[in-house]
Amino acid sequence: MSTTKFVATSLSEATRAGKRLRELVLRSSADLRCVNLMCEKVGDPCICRLARVLSLTPNLERLDLAKNGLKALPEEVFKLRNLRNLDLSHNVLTELPPSVLQLSHLRVLDVQGNPLMEEGTDNDNDDHEAETLKRVRHFIRERIPTRSM
Repeated sequence: MSTTKFVATSLSEATRAGKRLRELVLRSSADLRCVNLMCEKVGDPCICRLARVLSLTPNLERLDLAKNGLKALPEEVFKLRNLRNLDLSHNVLTELPPSVLQLSHLRVLDVQGNPLMEEGTDNDNDDHEAETLKRVRHFIRERIPTRSM
C-alpha cells in the first residue's frame, strides 16, 4: 500500500480522492464562492459545498481555508477526527463553536486575522456558556502557531 499523501487544491479533486485525501488546501479559493443563482449568497463565501466534500474526506489531516471571507464553518470540519492542522487565518470568523473541542488530534490552529470575540465579552447570564467559551479560548491559544519574525 502506498504511503503517498494525497493533497487536493479544489473541491472536485477532493471529491475524487475521497477517503484517500490527507490535505485539502483551499486558500483564497474560488471553489468556496456560491454559484447558485437561486441563492441569496451568490458570489459570497459558501460552506454548503465544502460541507458535502468534507463528509466524503474523513481522513483529512490538514485543512487550509485561509483568506476566503468565511463567516462560519460547517459542522463537518469538527467531525474530522484525524485533523492535525487547521488554517482559518484571515477570514471574518467572530467565534468558533464548542465543537472545536472535539478535534483531539489538532496541533495547529491558525485563526490570525479573524475578529474572534475578545476576552470580557462573555455572556455572564449563563455560567455554562461562559465556561465553555473559556475552554474554547484555551484550546485555541494552545494551538496557535508561533511565527518567527
